[in-house]
Amino acid sequence: MANDATRRLLDIPFKGYTWPERIVAVDVLMENKDIDPRVHTSLIVDRINYGVISPLDKPQAGKKTLYGCSIAIDPSDTRSDDELAAEASAMPLLEKMIPDPRPLHIEVKRISPFKIHQLCASTFRRGRCVLVGDAAHLNNPFGAMGLCTGIIDADAASDTLELIINEGKDLSLLDFYSDERRRVFQTFVDPVSAQNKLRCANDPETAAEDWFIRAVMKSSEAGMAKLGSAFFDAWGTVMRRLAESESS
Repeated sequence: MANDATRRLLDIPFKGYTWPERIVAVDVLMENKDIDPRVHTSLIVDRINYGVISPLDKPQAGKKTLYGCSIAIDPSDTRSDDELAAEASAMPLLEKMIPDPRPLHIEVKRISPFKIHQLCASTFRRGRCVLVGDAAHLNNPFGAMGLCTGIIDADAASDTLELIINEGKDLSLLDFYSDERRRVFQTFVDPVSAQNKLRCANDPETAAEDWFIRAVMKSSEAGMAKLGSAFFDAWGTVMRRLAESESS
């Protein structure tokens, strides 16, 4: 979180920037009549009200599913967060985004406006403390890279602690954890998630000029797996391998 208490107590700066527009996150219970249940997430391309629709439960054809809809609003919109959190404000946004037949037969469960950031802590380690997830870094939600990166952080941090506590490795291994996870955020997560956001905030008429959107539209399942392999190779950190290379 942008105001994480642990990071503030450790006096670790959070560096980066905040996007000018806000996002309205709406949890909606709806039938997935016109949403392919095999496609877990849909990105919505629009210059202003771009967004993402993603299931929060396993979709089942013909049954209602809880979906998370994140929708951008115009940066010039001066309404307060409380006004944006009203169902009357959210419904026009959902009308633009959800492909189901009209009128929409949906049940709004939760509405939460928030700002979107691209921020990274100046270090993920201070003394015997380490940061993971949102305490260490924040990025926009397009591409689901925030939560996933936090899980990978936690995996690397737990391996680091196991090597120190159970195998007698030096505490300096925490610096390797910090450096490697910051490197991954700075060279992979931050630029890729920023480009995901910019792809969505696009003119639908020209969106397919983007190489990535064109590749996704044309790729087979095998082609998508090949396209995604480079992402997964860049995302993780194998702490045991790093520890072994340092000691050799």
